[in-house]
Amino acid sequence: MKKTVLLLLVVLFCFAGLYAMSGKQGVKEEGGQVKEQEAGRDKKEKIRTYTIAPEEKKEIMRRIRSKDKKEAYKAIKDIRERIGSEAVLPKEERERRGRFVLEDEILDEVMKFAREGDVELKRHVYTILARDIDDARLKEVLDVYLEGDDEFYKRYAIQRIIGDPDAEYRNRYKEKFIKMVLEERDVDTVDYLFAALKGFNDPKVVYRIKPILTETTEPIKMLKHAFEGNDINDLRAMLRDDIGFLLQIVYGSVGKYPERILSVEEAIEVFEGKNERHPWLNIRNLNELHLSNKSRGYWEDGEGRFYAYLKDPLWFGDFQKIFAEQGRPISSEQPILRIYVMFNFLDTERLPQRTKGGEPMWLYITEVDNKWCLIGMRN
Repeated sequence: MKKTVLLLLVVLFCFAGLYAMSGKQGVKEEGGQVKEQEAGRDKKEKIRTYTIAPEEKKEIMRRIRSKDKKEAYKAIKDIRERIGSEAVLPKEERERRGRFVLEDEILDEVMKFAREGDVELKRHVYTILARDIDDARLKEVLDVYLEGDDEFYKRYAIQRIIGDPDAEYRNRYKEKFIKMVLEERDVDTVDYLFAALKGFNDPKVVYRIKPILTETTEPIKMLKHAFEGNDINDLRAMLRDDIGFLLQIVYGSVGKYPERILSVEEAIEVFEGKNERHPWLNIRNLNELHLSNKSRGYWEDGEGRFYAYLKDPLWFGDFQKIFAEQGRPISSEQPILRIYVMFNFLDTERLPQRTKGGEPMWLYITEVDNKWCLIGMRN
């Protein structure tokens, strides 16, 4: 009996030793000592500082401070790879390990390098460290994203800023977003900016986005005609708020996509009929524009105006066919005007069923027989 008990104790002792060794080995695999700390805003998340042995840290710091920026970038990337990307780990493993962050000393050096590097390197560095920086550093990262040319990161920054719980912090970007929405050329980024400006819930914002967004400009008059001559007050009643829509003018041959977007200056000239390079784009003639609730096909309005509605205006072959059947052949070089509109409708009865409230929409119009015609719409 005593031998049996003794044997059990020996076995238990061995298991305990193996368990302790496995725990140490786990820390070693994860790279050095790990110190747990509170998780800031998310108290449930484990955040652990990833520490590196002094001699090794010295070598890493030397590489980061290297005059060779490629070597410095590689050193940063090596650190990140050693920590491991929590995105590729199973959920249970992520919860067990928690989130690793680098020591302040290394992070400060990395941020210093990133601030001095070119924009491209900044994006790479910040992406590598995306989960390893505190709120203050993150906000600096977002500023860099906004100034960069990468639309993906620009939209990411807009989304993070407008979702920040600190209203004072969000409001700092109101002027910035207003400026950006007037200069931005990427349609998806414009969507994000538009949503961000709406998020400020400030009616005065609409008057700051001139002449793209204001009831005194031709775009509103054009929309008035598009809604079959509705009074401007009726049109405004259909909008949820003052920031109801956003127009951008695009031109190009029908068969080519994407078309180049006009600058704000060119758009103003076009609206005023003063653009000599594009004399056919005279928006003051838009009293011929007519919007029908027909869902497809082609029709005439009884006054000699002809319209075609296509489920996708970019299918130029269908567009050519319909007009050819009516004895109005159109060249593949026929220019079109593509107008981007963001609607928030309370009343969608006046538009085809496929146009849902709150979604962006493209209106495609062109000049046929010296008359403006709506040739298509697309969500």
